[in-house]
Amino acid sequence: MSSASTFPAANNNSPFRPARIAVPLVAALLISGCVVASTALWRSNIAEPAAARSIASAMSSDGAIYQGYQANGAIWLRKLDSTGATLWQQAVAAGNLLALVPADDGAVIMVTSNREVLLINNDGTTAWTQEAAPAGTRISSWSRYANDRFYLGYTAATSAGLVALDADGAMVWSHVLDDGSDDGLAFTPQALAVFSSGEVLAKLLVEATEVPMTRESQLYAFDSDGALVTAHDADINARLLDNQHSAFLLTGADVQRVDETGNPLWTHSFAEANPNVTYARCAGDQNLEVACSYTVYEPDVRFDNVVAWLNADGDVRAEHRSLVVTTAYQYASQLYFAGNRTWIQQRDANQNLASIPLLFESPEERWQTLQVLQDDGTLQQTLIMRSTIKSRYLCSDILHGCERTNRTGDSISNVLADDSQLYVVGNRGSQGFISSYALD
Repeated sequence: MSSASTFPAANNNSPFRPARIAVPLVAALLISGCVVASTALWRSNIAEPAAARSIASAMSSDGAIYQGYQANGAIWLRKLDSTGATLWQQAVAAGNLLALVPADDGAVIMVTSNREVLLINNDGTTAWTQEAAPAGTRISSWSRYANDRFYLGYTAATSAGLVALDADGAMVWSHVLDDGSDDGLAFTPQALAVFSSGEVLAKLLVEATEVPMTRESQLYAFDSDGALVTAHDADINARLLDNQHSAFLLTGADVQRVDETGNPLWTHSFAEANPNVTYARCAGDQNLEVACSYTVYEPDVRFDNVVAWLNADGDVRAEHRSLVVTTAYQYASQLYFAGNRTWIQQRDANQNLASIPLLFESPEERWQTLQVLQDDGTLQQTLIMRSTIKSRYLCSDILHGCERTNRTGDSISNVLADDSQLYVVGNRGSQGFISSYALD
């Protein structure tokens, strides 16, 4: 079924920090890259019609995994079950893939560069295709599927707005932010948050198109019918986090919860207790809570990665601290909520271990791990996902098994989970993959 488009007018762990750290041999082996990577239950590579990089992925409501990629000038989509079996794969649409969003009944919503939104059924058939933005614009933001609706923002030099589609692809409302009039301003919807009551909060970049060329950010609040309720100034560097029942603005090391109209309810700053914390990465749990990951560091001494859970009032109710032995820098690059009170912290590091005597010769190492955490702060398990060594290092009877080599591993783009498995989506070189690991 296809819908016609219309666009109406605007309407655990001690805080003690030693000055030096002794690195035991086991720890040195762990961080040297000689440790064996975690073993996957299965791995499935993109190979049809050719090897291609993974662009987007999503877990459907029936537990299967969708993975989208570009091949032979078209957008391809494949669906895998929890055993890694490919249920189907096929070319779906023209253009470039922007996003995959889970919908009801095992279906998935696809957003393309051709300003189209498609609903793909669980059997691979296309239920409907909707041209969701006016000609000459591009889709700049999109929401999750909520309240049987899907929301997106579009922009161009002379046109911008927000659109709401229903479960059948029909347009419910459209709000024009810029109708092309010569007001010297250009609007770009950057992020959307949708509340359970149907209200929508949009973070907009507003740029002057005439001298002086200024840039600012604003929060626009819309009611469930698409009418503009109010607008607020916002930090231009703030990120808007959609948490279903609430929304958060993330700015550096600060987390601010806002209501449906964008008014602040509370602000929590991780830098208050740790002045050297400058950045936090956060994820929502489909409730009123949020978890954030940040790094406490003392140069050339030690680093602590911390994951903190904030309750509905903005207070820390649990946290997990993990020491990182390094003379350079380690950071948490991403935090995922995997469902079932499970969180995944992705950690990357650039390490210079040359200060460790006898074992190495000018080594340089990059590695990537996934920490599986429960929301009471318990570390469930750690998966070693990537180890890249670019150096000459010494092998001996003590370090039996090491050799001089260059290795590059997987680059992670998404992490999904069900009750028993963790699914890592990413790319190795030009080939996309999905790997599954058992959750202990």
